[in-house]
Amino acid sequence: MKKLKQSTKMKVITGEVSFYTTVKQIRGDFGTSMYFTTAVNAALDALENARSNVNLAPIGICGNWIGYPIQLDIVQ
Repeated sequence: MKKLKQSTKMKVITGEVSFYTTVKQIRGDFGTSMYFTTAVNAALDALENARSNVNLAPIGICGNWIGYPIQLDIVQ
């Protein structure tokens, strides 16, 4: 799996809430909810895995992780 740089800027969208962060902050404990933090980390892992499996790497991913609907996009 090809990891994104820690300084890569990300946009996290869940429900009606969105915010900007970095890969480094996602990998750390950025949230107050352990489940939400774990879900966003799982989305980030899925995005990194998807980017390493194709020639044209996706810049975002959307799905449900640990019961949370999450869209995770790389900010270009």
